[in-house]
Amino acid sequence: MTVSPDQRNPQKAYAGVVLLEDLLNTVDVTARTDALADTASAAAWLAAQGRPAEVDAADLELARGVRAALRGELGDPPAPMPEIAVQVVLDDDGPRLAGAGTAMQRVLGEALAEAVALRATGEWSRLKTCALDSCRWVFFDASRNRSGRWCSMQGCGNKAKTAAYRARHRSDS
Repeated sequence: MTVSPDQRNPQKAYAGVVLLEDLLNTVDVTARTDALADTASAAAWLAAQGRPAEVDAADLELARGVRAALRGELGDPPAPMPEIAVQVVLDDDGPRLAGAGTAMQRVLGEALAEAVALRATGEWSRLKTCALDSCRWVFFDASRNRSGRWCSMQGCGNKAKTAAYRARHRSDS
């Protein structure tokens, strides 16, 4: 994966960051849902990724562990990264990491490969958690100066700015 200065929005440049975001956002603080709550919901999440397969308890724990470790790198409570099998693939695009094992393990490996690639290219700092405490959605900050704070300016950004405006004007009265 290569991110050139002309491709500031990796969702358009490559699909891998979308998989990484999807994994990190399997827990939704606002809706109080978790796509990795049990093996059935994890299998449904895998199917939504275009990888329909059964998920066993070990893969479910692995997925939760990888998610917690990566979210810990973004400001959630720190968690250790579990061991996961990856393989080096040599193809026309050059060497890259890919997941190995079950369908869930392959998806996790691909998401981790994207995390490693973002770190290697200096783009990891663009992966952020929404500043609105009631949201905590992970998003890729495609702004030129890396100043994005909210997953959506229309949603969370608007809520935060409206709340700040109201707080300022209450103190003026």
